[in-house]
Amino acid sequence: MQPPNSSHQFYTEIMTNYIDLAIIDRKLKQGDYQASVQVIQDIRIVFDKAFRFMKNDAEVYKAARNLSAFFEQKVKDIENVSMKEVLNKGASDPNNVPY
Repeated sequence: MQPPNSSHQFYTEIMTNYIDLAIIDRKLKQGDYQASVQVIQDIRIVFDKAFRFMKNDAEVYKAARNLSAFFEQKVKDIENVSMKEVLNKGASDPNNVPY
């Protein structure tokens, strides 16, 4: 994907694999992601871009920080629930297979 025109002179040199939320949405709808970790990685790239290139726009930068913190908390919540489910499975559970 090609990035939109950017006023930042080094944007295209730094951001070699362009991604934005619209692309992530399209990839989700098309089933392009094989695992949730791929979606999480792409979303983190979007936030990283905002942190790098939106420092001069305090409102956008702050919104990106807040949304990123919210997103990371949700990822952590999901990871905690998943881990609790694994830990709570009893030895008699046929789905409890040791790794």
